[in-house]
Amino acid sequence: MGTPPIDIYGIVDTGSDLTWTQCAPCDGCNQKSNPPFDPSKSSTYSDISCESNTTCDQCSPENQCMYDYRYVDGSFTKGVYAKESVTMTSTSGENVSFDIIFGCSHNSGGDFNDPEIMGIVSLGLGGSSFVTQIASVFGSRSFSHCFTTFGSDPNLSSKISFGNDSKVSGVGVVSTPLISRKDESLYVVALNGISVGDKYLPFHSSSVSTTGKVVLDSGTPLMHFPQDLYDRLVAEVKKQIPLNPIYIVYVSESSTTTGEFGIYGNLAQSNFLIGYDIEQMTISFNPTDCTKY
Repeated sequence: MGTPPIDIYGIVDTGSDLTWTQCAPCDGCNQKSNPPFDPSKSSTYSDISCESNTTCDQCSPENQCMYDYRYVDGSFTKGVYAKESVTMTSTSGENVSFDIIFGCSHNSGGDFNDPEIMGIVSLGLGGSSFVTQIASVFGSRSFSHCFTTFGSDPNLSSKISFGNDSKVSGVGVVSTPLISRKDESLYVVALNGISVGDKYLPFHSSSVSTTGKVVLDSGTPLMHFPQDLYDRLVAEVKKQIPLNPIYIVYVSESSTTTGEFGIYGNLAQSNFLIGYDIEQMTISFNPTDCTKY
């Protein structure tokens, strides 16, 4: 990011629309291994004025468009909207540069304690997300990712692709329509149920409709299910496997799931090549050894 460019390390999050990084000065931010991005050292940085952006939460005395972005888990980032040049390496090894609107964060807190993490790369469905902003550069509003499993060799990277070449197709691919509205941020798909061996468990145990909804959220590690489905799933796993199914799934009173929603977190997404075709409003899955992808 910037000119000259510096490396920015962020969480890839399909559950939000604001791309942001820590910016100097950042007195209210957690200490990181890398220094925050310094706008004063970039020749391509420019602030977004209050007049040019209708999403400002507040206007600074310098007429900067300010934001205050909150996450469901209580984490937050505060700062100013800005425009900056971003550089990525293409599959051919060439650098591709383009401008994005991002959050220049001067205060952040909550679940951003990893010393390597400087911010968020938002891949949400909304109009201001990173993937939406770069669609014209890479040919389409689509992307795919292949996450290696937790505990894999740290020298083996997970992969993410953007644009036309990111679309997932071929033998073994299963696709399902998105049931989100195009003006929403979250990727929502229908979930009919879960199978444990040959035992099928419908999403709802007693309802006119047994179909539920699941949000694909790469920024959430664990899966979240409504209590009824969770209880039936645990009981069936215990019946079929003589082990306590710890860490298979997680439910808490602070979970965002309701009786209609679950969350498909990034641990369960591992070793699947998952493609998001926003223009066609579909998500595709292909079982893949992501260490070899």
